[in-house]
Amino acid sequence: MMAVDFLMVHKFLFTLLIILFITIIRRLVLAKIRGEELFLTEEQRKWMSRTKNGAFSIIVLLIFLLWKSEISEFALSVTAIAIAIVVASKEIILCVTGSIQRASSRSFRIGDWIEIGKLCGEVIDHNLMATVIQEIDLHHGQYNYTGKTATLPNSMFFTYAVKNLNFMKRYVYHEFSIVVKDFVNIYQ
Repeated sequence: MMAVDFLMVHKFLFTLLIILFITIIRRLVLAKIRGEELFLTEEQRKWMSRTKNGAFSIIVLLIFLLWKSEISEFALSVTAIAIAIVVASKEIILCVTGSIQRASSRSFRIGDWIEIGKLCGEVIDHNLMATVIQEIDLHHGQYNYTGKTATLPNSMFFTYAVKNLNFMKRYVYHEFSIVVKDFVNIYQ
């Protein structure tokens, strides 16, 4: 622990010496370029700009080389934190993008009967994170409400097909069998 602190102090002092040394050299070079003239020529301004930019680049490069092990550790920890945030918020991101997918595809709207996975119902609300349906018992051949509501995360739109059952809401198929004993002419 003491050796690490000692090394850090030395790196910090060496960093200050690098900055001080290059700044002094930069000032001397700029004074030499400027000379005794009151007005600078275009060529002098170009060389002064190159000197300032070059000095800054050298300082940044030397500091980076001096502190690269600490910078890489810091970058690794920042990367780990960023990955943890993305993993932790994955479901939220999926819900928001599912909402965008629902809005862009216009697969249903409030009042429509839909089926997602094994759930069927009438859409009573939808927002950025979830869709709320009033359940309908279609799997037992019934068209009655079960009295239950289901809140579906919008991320389900990526894993299950959304079936719009609006036709079933308005119409019910009935099948009749009429048995006739003998042939009868219905026109008579």
